[in-house]
Amino acid sequence: MITAIMLILALLALPATRVTASEKEEMVVDYQLKSWPQGIQRGVNINIDHGNAKQREDFRNLARDWGANHVRVQVFTAGVPLEFGEPGKSAVGYFKEKVDPVLEWCQELNLSVVLDFHGPPGNPKHWNDPGRLLWEDFRWHENFARLWREIAEYYKDNNTIVAYELLNEPNMKKQFKDTPSDWNALAKKLTAAIREVDTYHTIMVGPIAWSSANGFPSLKPTGDSNTIYTFHMYQPHQFTHQGVHNETTGINYPGTIGNRMWNKETLREAMKPAVEFQKKHNLPRLYVGEFSAIIWSPGKSSYNYLRDLLEIFEEQRWDWAYHAYREWNGWSLEHEGTDRGSIKRVDSTDRLELFKRYFGKNDF
Repeated sequence: MITAIMLILALLALPATRVTASEKEEMVVDYQLKSWPQGIQRGVNINIDHGNAKQREDFRNLARDWGANHVRVQVFTAGVPLEFGEPGKSAVGYFKEKVDPVLEWCQELNLSVVLDFHGPPGNPKHWNDPGRLLWEDFRWHENFARLWREIAEYYKDNNTIVAYELLNEPNMKKQFKDTPSDWNALAKKLTAAIREVDTYHTIMVGPIAWSSANGFPSLKPTGDSNTIYTFHMYQPHQFTHQGVHNETTGINYPGTIGNRMWNKETLREAMKPAVEFQKKHNLPRLYVGEFSAIIWSPGKSSYNYLRDLLEIFEEQRWDWAYHAYREWNGWSLEHEGTDRGSIKRVDSTDRLELFKRYFGKNDF
């Protein structure tokens, strides 16, 4: 009895166990996606700044003729005016002119919308300008947070929007803690700014390395329970982008690409970091925000690639959006061609019919 009492007293004398910051980050979050629909979201990317100006008829065709239930609306693809996010400055005029008409059409046609912030403050020229000041100066972090807070305040009662995507494709290969290139910290900061005014809308976060699956090992969840995570799938880049920037063409899928055999199982392997991230953090959903293949790959290669991806997405019950709809004809499901000079609009393509079959699964 004395020994037992002494043991208890010794245990009580031990210092309390403390949970470190890193351990807190690894705690399982009970995810409750408030604005995200229950059914799988199957849709396309739509760029409202570049390409042909989108009209109601484009959205009607997408919803009624194709059967899609979702669009990822890309905003600020032409760059973000430097004054947006500055104290006392407002971006509401841009959203009233560019975004609100699109949201009205989508509401009418029962299309859910991810509002994708395609270019950040400090990036005034184009969304993929390699000199993103965002990663060099904390000033742009402050502007970014103010801008997201303003957007969330403006759209907090809009039920057509199902998610705010914080930033398209964070474009660095590595991030460095406590510097402007710390994407994990910035994602938390932007999330906090939104949550000051909007607790309803689901927030969307992707990893660094252009939101590729390879970026997931460095991504830390923000801790917000109303957040969905996303990635883009263009692997192998040699195949999907052949001829886009003067790369080698004539690359088949399935086939040997870059000294490696690429087929459906190789695609699974390439997306394994996404699967592991979802399992590790007990995520209810994962969203593939972009995927595509250039239309002039040999024979049925693009069809074969897209078919294999869609089959994997459906097996995983991932939500997805094809890149892109009526933007550049090189990605178009409505065009065919063997090179840049032979692209033409046709009544239908095997790729479009493939997508229509999957859109036919939508229960809206």
